[in-house]
Amino acid sequence: MKKTILAGIMATLFSSAAYANNDIVEVPITDVQPNYSVSEIRVPVNTCTQQLVPVTKNGDSINFNANNIIGGVIGGILGNQIGKGSGNTAATAAGAVIGAVIAGNHAQQSHVHYENRVVCNTTYRIQQKTFVDGYLVSYTFNGLTYTTRTAFRPYGDTLKLRVNHSVQQ
Repeated sequence: MKKTILAGIMATLFSSAAYANNDIVEVPITDVQPNYSVSEIRVPVNTCTQQLVPVTKNGDSINFNANNIIGGVIGGILGNQIGKGSGNTAATAAGAVIGAVIAGNHAQQSHVHYENRVVCNTTYRIQQKTFVDGYLVSYTFNGLTYTTRTAFRPYGDTLKLRVNHSVQQ
């Protein structure tokens, strides 16, 4: 605790010693101009229109219907005609399965139709915004004109400066 207090006192002494050769003077302001900056803002624009959209049956579900039965029967008959002897049963079964799958796929493809739906797109419009980003303040000191940038507009007709009186060698 004592070390912390001692460090604070030492810092205060050294900081005041650093400003010992400094004076505060008021100088006349000759000009104040706002410093403008520009930023870009992306503004979303939603545009919706009526469009014809293809609508298909959900392909993830397996639908077994009359088309599959008819395809299986036709495939079984054709497979029975191809197979001979002990391979006849296997050819009939394979024909039935293939016929059912082909008929099911054909039925799903024929269920594509078009509907009027609202389709929306989002685009972005770029807007530029101009704002004051500080002030350029001109002042006269010792017969010369200087300009500095400040965050806020100066209050009054004078500006306070800290002047160092040290001599450079």
